[in-house]
Amino acid sequence: MTIEVILDTKRNVTAFHVRGHAQPPFEESEDMACAAVSALLQTAVIALKKLTGGGKFYFKRKGCLSLMLPCALEGEACGKALFLLDSVYLGIREIARAYPEYIYLEEVLEEARKNTVSRGKKPHTQISMRRRMSNG
Repeated sequence: MTIEVILDTKRNVTAFHVRGHAQPPFEESEDMACAAVSALLQTAVIALKKLTGGGKFYFKRKGCLSLMLPCALEGEACGKALFLLDSVYLGIREIARAYPEYIYLEEVLEEARKNTVSRGKKPHTQISMRRRMSNG
């Protein structure tokens, strides 16, 4: 499973892009790791729906989920959403440390991602802007 965590310039989590959910046949540990990450992300979706009253801030298909900070949030609601996403990230980071063979976690600076896309390149082509999380 690959988890891309998008961070703003203040290092707040603004989005998650997850792909490669475990598909059968899988090892029991792989299934547990993927289920744990999925539970955290689904909880974030539910909480953000409650906080925002709905809206479309996530995209889901088989084996993939993208979750973005809702743009329309301001003030206290925005602060709560940022806290929620940062908390989910802490949990995902611990799961990645426990199961490094199944979870590939990388941080991407939001500004670097925008600059890369604006130049007509895919974000994945600018590896220097990414950082694989260490397991230590």
